[in-house]
Amino acid sequence: MTNIHSPGSRLLIPAVVAICLSATYAFSQDLNPAQWPTLSGYWKFQNAANLTQATVGNPLVLNGTHQWVPGAYYGDTAVLIDTGSFYKCYHQIAPNGGGDSVNRYALMFDFMVPDFSVWHTFHQTDSTNMNDGECFIKPQTAGLKSTIGTATTGYTPDSISPGVWYRMVISVCLDSFYRYYIDGNLWLEGDMQVLDGRFALTPLLLFFADNNQEDGPIHISSVAIFNNYLTAAEVALLGNLDPCMANPPEINLGKDTVLCENHILILDAGPGYKSYLWSTGATTQMVALDTTICGAGTSSISVMAVNMNDCEASDTLAVTFINCSSVDDLHPEANVRVYPNPVGEQLTLETAAEDCVVTLLSPDGKIVWESTITAVGTQRFDTRNLPAGLYFLQITNKGVRSVTILSKL
Repeated sequence: MTNIHSPGSRLLIPAVVAICLSATYAFSQDLNPAQWPTLSGYWKFQNAANLTQATVGNPLVLNGTHQWVPGAYYGDTAVLIDTGSFYKCYHQIAPNGGGDSVNRYALMFDFMVPDFSVWHTFHQTDSTNMNDGECFIKPQTAGLKSTIGTATTGYTPDSISPGVWYRMVISVCLDSFYRYYIDGNLWLEGDMQVLDGRFALTPLLLFFADNNQEDGPIHISSVAIFNNYLTAAEVALLGNLDPCMANPPEINLGKDTVLCENHILILDAGPGYKSYLWSTGATTQMVALDTTICGAGTSSISVMAVNMNDCEASDTLAVTFINCSSVDDLHPEANVRVYPNPVGEQLTLETAAEDCVVTLLSPDGKIVWESTITAVGTQRFDTRNLPAGLYFLQITNKGVRSVTILSKL
């Protein structure tokens, strides 16, 4: 669809700016608690003054030390918790699944491991931390891959990489299944575990704890606990931490545009990007276009921008420059004279023919108003409330249709 943004050839105006969407940075790992009714605990580590603050549930209790570090992408935050330190989680989930403990639950960890020279653990069901943890990452030593799991549940066949952020979900229905998901995909259908056994939860759960300190340094941007298992479809909705997928940037340069040759169009790709590349070769957020750049006629103008997460966004529109002076006069057979053009508060039509249909069209081709002139003479139209800009004025008489561009001051 074509949109005319500037007045006619006799009206010189400042440049027109295309409306656009700016680049934004929402947190890709954020969960909306209203959309997750089984969410019992959620910790995002965003508050530097209170890193154990809960978004949902009780605050975590730190045993040891931790520090605030950059998160999975630009503007996000996380914690680094080192060997020997862990969090106590009082989840308040009632016993379920037919036993005396919590036998149905799910855990979500957004994590990154700097290196795999040592073991890492995610959680520990023994509140005294006198046993092994319940989920490990193997170190990349002695030919071992950095796979996830335990000897009891089995380990994932695929391994993770150092320095990469992942979203892991462990979905548990003891006596039925024990599943590991990475970035929304099932990585392991673990061995089935018994009700009220090792993997059942008591009122106190430990995050990143192990009795033998096989809990190497790990970066965590969020942790969540659910009071029931999550289905494959629900885990897929949780997705991953790729900001380009979770929050793809968008650019909107506006509609295709028509201008008179003596005018300038300014396009704005929006703020918040670290680099811009226009089809004109410009590398700025905004570009000014005229016939010296685009030439007469129609040109396709595009931009590609890259945000702080190296996500790309692009948009394209057509810009047409026309010689407005060549279309000021209506076709002689229309037998109509229109003035003034540009028009201010009143438009006058002098017609020498009967039964003329006068139609004023907006820049996108919609009818603003339409009138039928049934007698020869002069007709005046109030244009005080007509927004400034370019319009198409169409005159139809005895099958002859004539169009001129009308400028409104």
